[in-house]
Amino acid sequence: PITSVALLMLYEEGRFQLSDPVAKYLPELANLKLYSGDGPGGRMILKDPARQPTIEDVFRHTAGFLYGMGGSRGIDKAYREANVLGGTLADLTRRLGTLPLAYEPGTQWVYSVSHDVQARLVEVISGVPFDEFVRRRIIEPLGLKHMFFGRPDAVKEQFAVIYGVDPAGKLVPSGALDAPGAASKVLGGFSISANAADYGRFAQMLVNSGELDGVRLLSRKTIDLMDSNHLPEGVARGGANGGTVRGEGYGLGVRVVTDPAQAGNLTSAGTFGWSGAAGTHFFVDRAEDLVAVFMIQKMGAPDGAAMAAEFETLVYQAIVD
Repeated sequence: PITSVALLMLYEEGRFQLSDPVAKYLPELANLKLYSGDGPGGRMILKDPARQPTIEDVFRHTAGFLYGMGGSRGIDKAYREANVLGGTLADLTRRLGTLPLAYEPGTQWVYSVSHDVQARLVEVISGVPFDEFVRRRIIEPLGLKHMFFGRPDAVKEQFAVIYGVDPAGKLVPSGALDAPGAASKVLGGFSISANAADYGRFAQMLVNSGELDGVRLLSRKTIDLMDSNHLPEGVARGGANGGTVRGEGYGLGVRVVTDPAQAGNLTSAGTFGWSGAAGTHFFVDRAEDLVAVFMIQKMGAPDGAAMAAEFETLVYQAIVD
């Protein structure tokens, strides 16, 4: 969501339209082919897509991109071989331009490197490195003193340990933050760290329709657009445990509750936010003037998703007016 806010700030300045092709600003992503299965010897079968991805597609994860971290299809293997996340944002879009789209743009929702493409768009359109843009335009104006890219060595001891589960079901440190380059990684889909209080201030700006303590980042109308369901008719949002999510859509970089009864929780229609891979979760409910931030540090579903749902129920049941 921080990446999406950064790009929306440039949208408000008239730098692009949501319908613009991504390749208008990132020519390395021009004329992408479409993956159509595997042929003899595992060779990918490619064809021309009906259209190329737009900026709206990368906001709502309907562009045709993947993460490519698992799977045995030729395109999954190609993503891994290209090491898409293994360099800078400029490296990422350059490598992405050598790969085909995984599906026709606008026909599926697949969580992917789209947020990283957004971050590269911020760099190219603004002319400022993404991390510098975020510091100048979001972190410093909002006074977020404990929000960083990566894990700077100077504050290493303040960071929580991220855990995984071994084959015996025992919690074990994952070592994710000790990976080479983790201290200085700059991406758009992950790499920003914060404590709950600072992320809460970011969320408070959103619930206030773009303003906090006299600092305005976005207009009310832009937040209205951000928390609207942008998924095309017939396209459902995927869930952390597989399948699709009932009662929810996807806005501009955030999940959006469209029908609380179908979603099966106490949230209001229009509530938006997102969850992290290590169990972090936050939501913004403008109808109730409510934000909540939930931070655990355990990789892997279903625990994080289940606890986040319970957290939402417990927060909302406290409303007794």
